[in-house]
Amino acid sequence: MTAAITDQARLDLPGHWPAALGPRALAGFDVPTPFLAVDLNTVVDRYTAFAAAIPGVSTFYAMKCNPSTEILGTLAALGSSFEVASIGELRMLQEIGVDPAEVLYSNPIKPPAAIVEARKAGLWRFSFDSEGELHKLAQLAPGAAVYIRLRVDDSTSSFPLSRKFGAEAHEARALLLLARELGLRPYGVTFHVGSQCATTSAWRQAIAAAGRLMAVLATDGVHLEMLDLGGGFPARYVERVPSSPRSPTRSCRPWTSCCPTGRRSSPPNRAGTWSRRAPSWSPPCSAGRSAPGRTGSTSTSAPTTA
Repeated sequence: MTAAITDQARLDLPGHWPAALGPRALAGFDVPTPFLAVDLNTVVDRYTAFAAAIPGVSTFYAMKCNPSTEILGTLAALGSSFEVASIGELRMLQEIGVDPAEVLYSNPIKPPAAIVEARKAGLWRFSFDSEGELHKLAQLAPGAAVYIRLRVDDSTSSFPLSRKFGAEAHEARALLLLARELGLRPYGVTFHVGSQCATTSAWRQAIAAAGRLMAVLATDGVHLEMLDLGGGFPARYVERVPSSPRSPTRSCRPWTSCCPTGRRSSPPNRAGTWSRRAPSWSPPCSAGRSAPGRTGSTSTSAPTTA
């Protein structure tokens, strides 16, 4: 083991490799191998760089990336919000003091018991992509805010996800209108361009599709409040990934970004009704704030959505 560490110490590591995780530093850990070491200062740097690259957009860390308590606590202290795909992940956040009202439940298919527990805890925003899920939410979380997962082109990513989740564009309008009929609150649109997506045009096309949906729904009297840009921002493993002009040496991380669309979100009040602002609507994110290509491509960044 000592000889192996010595040989690794002579290797020329990539410039982006955190110094705190170099071979000599790792050799100082008196624990059996294999083990996973995380430098929390690097986590702070990555989060800060991502948030700076897309000003005006809220960042939600996807728990499925790494649910380590130390990482969650570090991000919470920085002001990050969170996205969960299971009730177990929400429980972990509650254990470190994160308010469920600030969390997104982005798995479009959820167990009934999980919906009930999440709603009781104070989580009020749920994703969906089917009529069946809407009826389930209407029954188990009446009045909840719902956002639809839109199927978009993810052919330029390393790991496409469109075969798993997402409603077609022509179905999305009818589903959100149904949500209103069922007493749910049509809240927003989400999409995912696939993991390790290195082409900014994928986000441009997806944002444009979401914008068209929002525009037509506005004529129906449905004014959506959130555009979830999903994840997929590429992380550098071995090959280089596109970089942000603001931070040319950074690589992307696992985050989900949500852009407000002109209305302020608000959780339900204690009576169980929704506090609302005066109706207003604006296009989904200004070009300078929403599209990764305008904020410095897809390089500095964070969480992914299932």
